[in-house]
Amino acid sequence: MTSIILNGHYLIKNSLNPSEIKRVKPQSKRIDQGKVDRMRQLYIADDNEDFAEFIATVAEREGWSVKTCINGVELLDAVMSNDGPALLLIDVNMPEMDGIESIKALVNVQRPLQIHFMTGGPGSTIDAAETIAKGYGLSVGGNIIKPVTKQALIWMLKQEASLCEH
Repeated sequence: MTSIILNGHYLIKNSLNPSEIKRVKPQSKRIDQGKVDRMRQLYIADDNEDFAEFIATVAEREGWSVKTCINGVELLDAVMSNDGPALLLIDVNMPEMDGIESIKALVNVQRPLQIHFMTGGPGSTIDAAETIAKGYGLSVGGNIIKPVTKQALIWMLKQEASLCEH
């Protein structure tokens, strides 16, 4: 089976019968606001709203509190308005303030952050972002090349969960 996300729905294609496609709306969980403060925090900065929503849905099902942002400016506002450890998934190519431009501002954030850069473009851009971030002393995990599978995303979230446990 293969699946993609389109307009907030997963399109699932049956590999045994390629003409059979199911359209499934991801179930959303209601999150008790009192538990949000104790949850692992994930910030997603990506101007591709469908991709960001896919990541958010998977992460929420894995127990993460998620904030999505469409550019680096929104990301910095969100990260600076909270505290505690957090995982940041940052697209390197975004409008207003891209992932590389966000790096310098993140240096001044006084909270533990783990960063993973994302791209659907050439690997040299993501390698440059990683090198620059490490040069500023930021903690950088593995890169995410789009599209990413649900299984790979879950694996990465589980690997990073220990950083964000309160």
